[in-house]
Amino acid sequence: MMANLIAFELDDQHIIQSKKNNLDRTRWIDDIIFSGRSKDLVNSTKSLLGAIRPHGFQLNNKKTNYQVRAERPIIVGLDVGSKVPHIPYVVIDRIRDILHECECSGF
Repeated sequence: MMANLIAFELDDQHIIQSKKNNLDRTRWIDDIIFSGRSKDLVNSTKSLLGAIRPHGFQLNNKKTNYQVRAERPIIVGLDVGSKVPHIPYVVIDRIRDILHECECSGF
């Protein structure tokens, strides 16, 4: 709820810009995702990213990623390739392996 209140004006500006440029925008706490046709994204990137700083936020270049549509797109660690986002199965399998190793070693 706090993130929504803090980012309200930025959200408002981004939503208007996204609609004008035929893009979808999703925000999860402090992660913002723009999606749409590559041409629309390329044409809109400068103005969308430029709106961040005037609203008191800073772009984290380490977390900034541009990717072409993937068969199984992963965003903020979630598989968003189906109607309901979920943790990728490889992550679940790895967690099971780690838990099993901990159990066997006595941790």
